[in-house]
Amino acid sequence: LKSFDARNDKYSIGFPNKEVRDGFALSLYKYYSQTQSRSKYLVSNAFDRLRNGDSDMEQFLDAVGRWYHSIPYTVTDRNQTGQFYQALLYSLLRGIGADVSAEQQTSDGRLDIAIRLPKEIYILELKLDGDLDSAMRQMRDKRYADAFAGDPRPVHLVALNISRQSRTLDGYQME
Repeated sequence: LKSFDARNDKYSIGFPNKEVRDGFALSLYKYYSQTQSRSKYLVSNAFDRLRNGDSDMEQFLDAVGRWYHSIPYTVTDRNQTGQFYQALLYSLLRGIGADVSAEQQTSDGRLDIAIRLPKEIYILELKLDGDLDSAMRQMRDKRYADAFAGDPRPVHLVALNISRQSRTLDGYQME
């Protein structure tokens, strides 16, 4: 229990440690992936190829789009927010063993998701029915890459758009 707002009778909860956080992410990953077991292996394999340098981010994002598409509409229709899709992607990445963080704070904002690979770092900004150009501009203007200034690995900015209608990844832009 992180906090309690007595006036509104609202609790804020957190995870006591990394083990519990990872276990929770893994259970969400398994829950949302069970609908189409092929899609979870597709993403896991695509991520392994990306991590090993045998593939690129475009191929990984294609697998992520297929994974989002495998989630039943009855789940996503009740949760049409950008944060929901961000939490799903974060859980997916945690569940497949990625070195990932969400909501990492900077001096001028928060990174939606950062993925650290052995040879590079990706910063992902997710939008729901958004504009990819403005997402890229946001990451540049708020200098999200500076959060990794002390790291020798190259940093890539990736803007992702989730379509409210199709409930899946429908576009991305990278630099």
